[in-house]
Amino acid sequence: APRRSRRASGRRLRSASRRPRRAPRGRLRSAPERRRPAPGRRIALGSVRRVGVAGAIAAWFAVIAILAAAPVFAPDTALAIIARVVFSGLCHQIPERSFGHDGHLLAVCARCAGIYAGLALGPLLAIAHPLAPRRARWWLIGAVPMATQVVLAWIWPALDLGWLRALTGIWAGLFGGWLLASALSAPLKTLDRAPASA
Repeated sequence: APRRSRRASGRRLRSASRRPRRAPRGRLRSAPERRRPAPGRRIALGSVRRVGVAGAIAAWFAVIAILAAAPVFAPDTALAIIARVVFSGLCHQIPERSFGHDGHLLAVCARCAGIYAGLALGPLLAIAHPLAPRRARWWLIGAVPMATQVVLAWIWPALDLGWLRALTGIWAGLFGGWLLASALSAPLKTLDRAPASA
């Protein structure tokens, strides 16, 4: 009888040693933590992305602005004809409201020329100081001067000046390109958060 009890206890000890150890109840096994990139690396990647997106947007609108000026620097060419056809559906192209040189006019009016120039310059500002595109105040700051000039020109035609239309167009396009580049270069989680200095 004692021998049998010793053999049974030995078998129990062997089976217990073979079983995998279970975590005690009430305690969860900690999952392996994922390595997060260092803050400096995240800032560097964000800066590279911002520069790439802003540069691409600025280059795109710069091409559009150059195409609008094609009838002036390359008159009587296929490029000038293409420019007038392309922009005919986007601008009224009234000669009295367009800039020109030596009898050749831009393919867009003064206001549209200013808007395209501003859209080409605005994204460059987003590289150094991105804005929060969901804040309405930035859109109002960009749009109110141009809207005010349009309304005042209807009331008082003396204010319907070409340089004033172009200046307010540049201002509106500047903020439009600035906000567009800020929105496309920022992560979705941070679109509603403004930078500390904004």
